[in-house]
Amino acid sequence: MAAGTGRDGAATPTPSSHPLPSYGTAFSAYIADTVLPALAGLRGEFLLAELWTRWSHHSTMSRWLCRFFNYLDRYYIARHTLHPLPDVALLRFRDEVFEKVKAPARDAVLAAVDAERAGGQVDRPLLKNVLSIFIEVGMGGMDAYEKDFEAALLDATAAHYRRQAAAWVATDTCPEYMARAEAALRAEEERVEAYLHASTRPRLLAAAETALLKEHQDELLSKEGSGVAALLAGGRKADLARMHRLFVRVPGGLDPVAAAFKAHVLGEGAALVLRGNEAAAARRERGAGAAAAVAAGAQADRSAGPAAEHQFVRDVVSLHDAYAALVTDCFAESSTFHKALKEAFEGFCNDRVGDAAVAELVANHCDALLKRGGVEKLSDDATDEALDKVVRLLAYIAEK
Repeated sequence: MAAGTGRDGAATPTPSSHPLPSYGTAFSAYIADTVLPALAGLRGEFLLAELWTRWSHHSTMSRWLCRFFNYLDRYYIARHTLHPLPDVALLRFRDEVFEKVKAPARDAVLAAVDAERAGGQVDRPLLKNVLSIFIEVGMGGMDAYEKDFEAALLDATAAHYRRQAAAWVATDTCPEYMARAEAALRAEEERVEAYLHASTRPRLLAAAETALLKEHQDELLSKEGSGVAALLAGGRKADLARMHRLFVRVPGGLDPVAAAFKAHVLGEGAALVLRGNEAAAARRERGAGAAAAVAAGAQADRSAGPAAEHQFVRDVVSLHDAYAALVTDCFAESSTFHKALKEAFEGFCNDRVGDAAVAELVANHCDALLKRGGVEKLSDDATDEALDKVVRLLAYIAEK
């Protein structure tokens, strides 16, 4: 024992004494005699439980010894620019315990995560406690946690969900697959909240989203009978909203959904134009017959033509109302889908229906509404509402 010290080896240090090695040696002796033998041969949850017990004991021992050697820590250490006593204890545990058990401990945590993903029950508080050791030994940084645990977790997560996705996409409909994927991503978020470090969240979700969504997006969206086209045709709002929630997570993931939405709306509008052209052709045939009847002295019926034109405009307004509501209710007012809706309506609102441009039909319909509610004889409030909806179509018409 150095001259000038008490029985504890540190109470009265002298300039020639160096009690720090004795302090560190005490930890090393305890680790060699007690900690390592207790951990030897353990695997899985047994290793994790014992590791946490030994870390707790080590922390308690460090805390009390720092109190005993408070004078040493405050004055002697500062004058000699040595490691503070808590750091000495932490470094001894890191170098002599953690470095030896970090690989099996990491594997045990990953095995528990796999078991939980498969529906099993795990000791979440224990996992959180053990992972806190990975953080603590980083001495204020996240290098140990990220290098010794998180990197392996991300690789395991990507591999797990690639296997799951391959199985699901082969058997499930698009809505069924999306429900499974959403539940899996929610479970990963809960896992972060329960025992992973918060910094893991974006990287963990990105690994799962890539495997579940990005790598199978084309196959999912084009599934016959259940892909995005079928969902739009069937008005499956809940499934479309889920599709938006999922693919908004993936960079560029909404673009193919919006493209399918635009094609669907454009197809619906083209069908209205076709129906209007068919009605115009039928009207021309009736007109030829009416001309012959007039020549024979009968009175011509001019009501069918204007009524069909007004119905076309009302159908276009109803179509716009339906898909604008879809953008609001299912696609969260996304600018991507507003743009798709605009381009789709521009695609058919500048066509011709019979001998007239759509712009002319809209103008005639507005004129009829202004003449005391049009053919329906609407109230003033209903007329204003109808006019507002028709005026919205002007944004899509080039020939204003």
